Amino acid sequence: VILMPGTVFEVISITSNNHGGLNIIHLKEISDNDKPTDSSNYFNYNTY
Repeated sequence: VILMPGTVFEVISITSNNHGGLNIIHLKEISDNDKPTDSSNYFNYNTY
């Protein structure tokens, strides 16, 4: 996956009980026009 700098995501769900230790994180890209329900769920590509 290639992400452009400044890409912002909202974490929708995290599934960690999968076989073999596989963790799945469901993300939704946030644009300037979107208003997520909880900004603490943001994942900012610039920060990490």
